[in-house]
Amino acid sequence: MAIGLIAAGCASKSAKPENPRPEFNKTCGATPVTAADLSHFNLKPEPGKIQVVRFFRASCPFCKEDLIRIGSLLTSKTWDTERLQLMLVAYKRPGTDNRKTFDEFVRTELISLGVPLESVQIVFLDKTYYELVATRNKAREPILKGWRAVPYTLIFGKDGRLVYRGHFTESEKFQEEHYRQITELMAENC
Repeated sequence: MAIGLIAAGCASKSAKPENPRPEFNKTCGATPVTAADLSHFNLKPEPGKIQVVRFFRASCPFCKEDLIRIGSLLTSKTWDTERLQLMLVAYKRPGTDNRKTFDEFVRTELISLGVPLESVQIVFLDKTYYELVATRNKAREPILKGWRAVPYTLIFGKDGRLVYRGHFTESEKFQEEHYRQITELMAENC
């Protein structure tokens, strides 16, 4: 039951020992999980772009904080949509998050957070956390390994390799490092 409560909640600002550390891969080349695996979540990655995928809930305060920061990076042109593709994935949480609450969030709140709608691919999956976390690719690799809370991130390099998988909201310093690393990825030549 404790894991269910953690999985259902937002990521905390203080590190939780049960949360695995994020995975990083700055080296160009093949990885077991690739951008092609995003098709499991009805996402369509654009070749040659960095994909920043956020699993979120409209009711999560840290998710909104993250979206405000992403919006500022996009509107300031720090993140260039010619080289970066933002993907947002919302999912069903019985009692709080469903298709209706998602549609309302997109219509009324997402734009107010500063995220330009033309620069984001956003989907709602009518699946629960438990259904999503069980998703595996053709190689039987868990795509969302280590997911415990939202926001949860997958980042893919220009060559489609998995660059980052995990949580980033455990501390202000770690969050800023996360955004900086995404910015730096835009210069890679894989």
